[in-house]
Amino acid sequence: MKNWLDFEKRFKELAPDLKNSRIDDQTGAAGEYWRVAGISANRESIQEFETLCMITGRELTNALKDKEQYSKIIDHEDPKIRWYRLLKMHSQSYHRDISGYQTEEDGSKGWIHGGSISNIGNGSANLCLWLEAKHPITMPWHERLYEDYGREIVIGIILIIISAIITA
Repeated sequence: MKNWLDFEKRFKELAPDLKNSRIDDQTGAAGEYWRVAGISANRESIQEFETLCMITGRELTNALKDKEQYSKIIDHEDPKIRWYRLLKMHSQSYHRDISGYQTEEDGSKGWIHGGSISNIGNGSANLCLWLEAKHPITMPWHERLYEDYGREIVIGIILIIISAIITA
């Protein structure tokens, strides 16, 4: 995909199938856990959503790598979790659940926090719009050159070869 707007379109197309789905998270002393939950009419839509999250999470690494304020977002090895973390940070549909306090057998203690992101299709689409505005995907110059003029360059090379053969 060339830019965040391409991803935004894909998430918007999925949004109706994901209207009853959510992403649940748990963080804190027990670790970090994420899952897509809720009622969905189509398991394939959930799989497509998770795959899109994986792809967009990979793109986040490049788009946000020099931004210190996002270092905790992109430091996870799973690109899907990177997307979930940024979605949680920017989503208007994130709701924190009641936090709990955990005590281990060895006496150590810690907080566990949970929450849910609803409206995950539209939320992801809106996040893509925000990313396009703030952190657009940039292609290397040679890819941009090929994207903009590749066909013309190939046709030009073919014409040069043909004219060289004819004049020889």
